[in-house]
Amino acid sequence: MNFNDSLFNDVYCYELKWLSYSIKTKCEHVFSIVSIPDEGYLIQVNAEVHSNIFSLLSDAANLKKLILTSGVKKNR
Repeated sequence: MNFNDSLFNDVYCYELKWLSYSIKTKCEHVFSIVSIPDEGYLIQVNAEVHSNIFSLLSDAANLKKLILTSGVKKNR
């Protein structure tokens, strides 16, 4: 059975698209609600910002897991 012909291919592609879209929209949201000062490196951090950053990093890690094969899996 070819992976491209299986139902898993559709699920895989959907998950890739959804994670990419989710990361993009969460980044846009974070940058829209955070005010960056003209001088210095301090930005406003609150529970909403922290939650969004954590969520988008989790999505990015899951996207990476879908795209890359670990060295352990390659040697099997």
